[in-house]
Amino acid sequence: IVLIMSFVVGFVFNVIRYMKFIVRRSKASIIIDKGILVRQRYYITPQKIIFIERRQSMLTKLLKISSVFISSAGFGKSKGESAVIFPAVTNKQADKTLRLILPEFQFDKITIKPPKSSVFSYVFLPIMLSAVLSIATAVVPFITSAPLL
Repeated sequence: IVLIMSFVVGFVFNVIRYMKFIVRRSKASIIIDKGILVRQRYYITPQKIIFIERRQSMLTKLLKISSVFISSAGFGKSKGESAVIFPAVTNKQADKTLRLILPEFQFDKITIKPPKSSVFSYVFLPIMLSAVLSIATAVVPFITSAPLL
């Protein structure tokens, strides 16, 4: 129940944050407007863009959608903060719209995949750890409640 509630709260928070999300391009900058409770407007100079990043979770990868971020020099309050240019978009829409908004950039499709040997540390090990912890939480109350001989 806690997991479902946290998902719902996070989803509602993101809907409010990105409601009325608009990206447009002027000659000198990219203008990003977002929010319904707190309206925010960002101006990003294309010449200051360092890189463009597409992020996907396992769920969004299955749904073939992603979020697209722009890292720009001088943007954000903290180091490494990126501007969301598309909060949720299909991969085809992202490619097409990025070419329209940033025609001065050349977009090469680069895919970085982890080595197959990393499956153990990223998938198998967490599953085994979860199984051991689940068994331990089920067995410990049984052991502690057993009478001593």
